[in-house]
Amino acid sequence: MGGPKLKFDSSSNLWRDDHGGQFILCEFEPERPVLISVSEDEWRATYAGNDCRIDWKRLDLPDCLAAPLKDLLKISFRKQAASSLASLDWTLRDFIQACHSADVDFSGGFRAIGAAQWRLVWKRMHSYPRTRIREIYRQLANRTLGGASQLIAAEMKGWKARNEVKTLRHVLEWDTKRGALTTAELEVVRRELREASRPESIRDKAVRLFTWTMLETLKRPTQILSMSSTALTVVGGKPADQIECFFLSIPPAKAQAGLPDALWSISHELGVALSSLSSHTSISKLRKKTGKFFVFPSQRGESVASSRGRTSTAVAGSQVAEWARERRIVSPRTKFVLHLKPTRLRHSGATAMAIQGLPRQVIQDVLEQDHPSSADAYIKAVGSDLFPAIEKASERGLGKIFEELSDSFFFKGSIGEIQSKGKVVIPLVLLDSTPAIVGNCRSGDPCARHPFWSCYDGCPHFLAWKEFDHRTSLAFVEAELSRWSKAEGSKERSKLFKDFERTAAAIRNVIGQIEDLDGE
Repeated sequence: MGGPKLKFDSSSNLWRDDHGGQFILCEFEPERPVLISVSEDEWRATYAGNDCRIDWKRLDLPDCLAAPLKDLLKISFRKQAASSLASLDWTLRDFIQACHSADVDFSGGFRAIGAAQWRLVWKRMHSYPRTRIREIYRQLANRTLGGASQLIAAEMKGWKARNEVKTLRHVLEWDTKRGALTTAELEVVRRELREASRPESIRDKAVRLFTWTMLETLKRPTQILSMSSTALTVVGGKPADQIECFFLSIPPAKAQAGLPDALWSISHELGVALSSLSSHTSISKLRKKTGKFFVFPSQRGESVASSRGRTSTAVAGSQVAEWARERRIVSPRTKFVLHLKPTRLRHSGATAMAIQGLPRQVIQDVLEQDHPSSADAYIKAVGSDLFPAIEKASERGLGKIFEELSDSFFFKGSIGEIQSKGKVVIPLVLLDSTPAIVGNCRSGDPCARHPFWSCYDGCPHFLAWKEFDHRTSLAFVEAELSRWSKAEGSKERSKLFKDFERTAAAIRNVIGQIEDLDGE
């Protein structure tokens, strides 16, 4: 912040230097605040090693528009990432161009633009600026700035911002390079993520674990790359017979920006691998230098990105793609090396949730999406209206696809008769009753995961008893979800909610398989 040279001006809520310069203190990342210079016609800041700016003089907005916009932005940029300065510049230029194209006069400010004129401008704007302008207009209306109307803001809320979202269109069509990975492709990737190559450089390990974290948390790349160097938390492990639980402190995104980081549970296997990564000297040095958890050392031990901030999403994406090429991760669908990108992992996880039958709201909550319709593509990707697109994406036909989907995303154990060893019980202690036994573990080795939950959810060693009424297990899981929800107060931004739903979906699969066996 420049030490004693900067002083806070309470009348403007800005910081000033000895020369009269004005600055916004942006605390998008509270541990690494950024100063945005706002005393000139060109607002500017340095964020993550990049020069971000907006040129008000070039925009040439009338003062009746520019003044309220600046007043609003001086407030919002306290918690909004400084990197969005550049996109804001593009947004306003797109708005101005759309006004000229629609022959709409904005010289009188927002007060002079009615709903009918707004619709003309809206049609001529690009999709991203539409969303940004709508949010800016809503905030102006809420603060009664610039003549923005609450009625028009409410009407704009229902306007479609995107004519066709290309990224989600790739998901809908199961695009081989940009869409969600198929079941078989996901299994290949998961195996590669868990099995380190020999030898494996520290850079390869960092990229592999970043990719694994992306797939397991389903967060945006910017969120994972923004995690602080102390993001990993370990709970338990002492005494020695306790299983360690691992959590990542992940920053919020988009509309939640500025809120505290949220703790997300991760698997024991990933947690152990991330702890091992932290022990490397080159990783520790780069984390200390950048303040970020995920860093990717070069061959000389330096970071592959700027040392002044987090790694950019573009650099991280290229690292993941290069890692997949070097490992020669071949797609069972195309027989070529997979085009692996962080966004594909997020799409794949969301599609997997849709395959399990999870409702749109759950998918939206896990992905932290602002609008419910954003989750629709994942649901539609496995819906009947897109059967031709899916069949076109695979020469094996729909029957084979959905056979694999069922095998991979639900219960992976087997149904059988009662055995005496390795009994699995519902983890509920009742003083006046005997624990309910739901099946057997046929592994023979100590379980490093969580019995019962992991047994149903994907463990191939689990033998579910045919004679047991697994509706009891389902009732227990649903009761635990209800109890946890009341204690938590909200399901938002919680991976635990997704874990409950995954286990419940697996139990329903077991019940269905037993009913099919009884009907034969």
